[in-house]
Amino acid sequence: MFSVSDYSYDKKRTPNIPPTEKYKKITYDQPVVVFDIDRVIAKPWKVINSRKHKELAQAKKKFDIEQDKHFLDVLGYPHQIYIGTYALLRALKAHNVEIAFFSSGVEERNVLLVQKLYEIAFEEEGQSLFEKTSIYSRHHCVNIEGLRRESDDDDDDDEKEAKEFLPHIYKAHYCQLKKDLRILLLDPKTATERDLVALHRLGEINPDSPKVSRFLKNVVLIEDDYCYMAKNQEHNLLYLKGHWEGQPFQAYRHAKINLKNDDMLIDYYNIVFKDFYHLFYAYYVLEEALHLYKQGMPFRDAMASIQMRHNDKEAFEYERKTPFVGLLSRLKRFCYNSDVKLSCYKKGLKGLKPYWPTLDFAKVFYKD
Repeated sequence: MFSVSDYSYDKKRTPNIPPTEKYKKITYDQPVVVFDIDRVIAKPWKVINSRKHKELAQAKKKFDIEQDKHFLDVLGYPHQIYIGTYALLRALKAHNVEIAFFSSGVEERNVLLVQKLYEIAFEEEGQSLFEKTSIYSRHHCVNIEGLRRESDDDDDDDEKEAKEFLPHIYKAHYCQLKKDLRILLLDPKTATERDLVALHRLGEINPDSPKVSRFLKNVVLIEDDYCYMAKNQEHNLLYLKGHWEGQPFQAYRHAKINLKNDDMLIDYYNIVFKDFYHLFYAYYVLEEALHLYKQGMPFRDAMASIQMRHNDKEAFEYERKTPFVGLLSRLKRFCYNSDVKLSCYKKGLKGLKPYWPTLDFAKVFYKD
């Protein structure tokens, strides 16, 4: 049986290997979808008191007979798996899309969780597919604060290298870790963020180089926190916005959904719905993007254009063309807004249902 130690990075096992020898042996010849884990495909429950135990029990009831598939114990605490996760993994495989994972969580948790997801989603094929899947973790994230501490320059220049990784997204400089997607060109078992930074300094992974540019045009990161994005990768983001905390459903004021009203806008007042079914929306975007990709458009550009088509397209074009100068410009940069019509969620569900027939909206959201 495959163990975490077989997968994990071990600096004692691979000492002094130069960064230029840590490239992956494979090349990406098709679209790549990279999943964040926490609050994208899994919600960790830190059960520390009787109230939390009660809330967890109530949440499990909403999954009925599939509780064992949607609540997985990893390293001693439960993870609620978002509805649509298994169907989405199957659908992407059917479309010959490369799947990877990139979470700022610890590697042991990430690897164990993904292994369990694959066992359920792909059954007999799960283990072999898992062993071919790249999983990146906290030690693969570029540490902005670490770059600042390394600088020996004067105060005016100590941000220079750090800024080379900071995206043109308002408030993104507050997040100290960046998920630079160029790390996917490196082997997760031997490389760390230090290797990525070293190759960046050497100009080996310049975004303008043909290899890197071709790769970045066809990779998408599904993420709920845009602050993790890296510079020149702002448009590689499929943004899932909206999460709720607290007692499931009953304790949160939320609007019930009239599933017959396709034009209904799913906004903040439907945050519970957005949180539970954001993967329906994600697949809606990905399916349309794959259709445009097959017609010749880069996967990343197709995905970004579909997201903006349902939001403020004029603001999006402004962001792309306006220099990143001044507070007003920063306030308008990459304001991804996933407040979209109910029809988008329904289309995503329709596309995913063939891959997981029991998939549907929970009755708690129906409006009588």
